[in-house]
Amino acid sequence: MNTGNLSNKVRKGLFWSLISSRGNKLLTLVLFMVLARVLDQHDLGVFAAALVVFNFLTLFVDQGLCEAIVQKAEVNERQLNAIFVINLVLAILIFGLLWVGAPLLAAYMKMPELTDILRVGSVSILIGALCFSQQA
Repeated sequence: MNTGNLSNKVRKGLFWSLISSRGNKLLTLVLFMVLARVLDQHDLGVFAAALVVFNFLTLFVDQGLCEAIVQKAEVNERQLNAIFVINLVLAILIFGLLWVGAPLLAAYMKMPELTDILRVGSVSILIGALCFSQQA
């Protein structure tokens, strides 16, 4: 194996990974700054609470399976399909739990308006699950 070619690929991969992760964080920061100017304090708090819930639940959908795909030297179609189905089933379960549990979570956080936001936003968990294995 040509080590010069491999190190070049590693450098390019690290560069694009850095751009992706930092770009995503920068975009989130800009979005949050714009919303902080537009929304009042209470509405911004409700938005932040919803964001925390969605980010936390997304951890359970992915479960590191996409990283496992990338680390394997060879991946066959059956393994990709299995990971896709696992992610989708987990996303459907979390979607259902969030839809049913949104009023309880909103009551616990003392933010009744959070119920509708969690229910509508829970669709993003399903959409994200459809993309996990394709991104990997």
